Amino acid sequence: ENLISLQAEFSSEVELLSKIEHRSLVRLLGYVDKGNERIIITEFAPNGTLREHLD
Repeated sequence: ENLISLQAEFSSEVELLSKIEHRSLVRLLGYVDKGNERIIITEFAPNGTLREHLD
């Protein structure tokens, strides 16, 4: 049951990220959902992390 919940959460996140377009956010380039592998692939952001900018 937990695996089904994680799968649904991953699918929802991919769907949401595929619809978001904003200059301050990285774009979704793709994803992998095969077996136990779930990977979200985004564009590279060269200016560091959000945490680095907030600190």
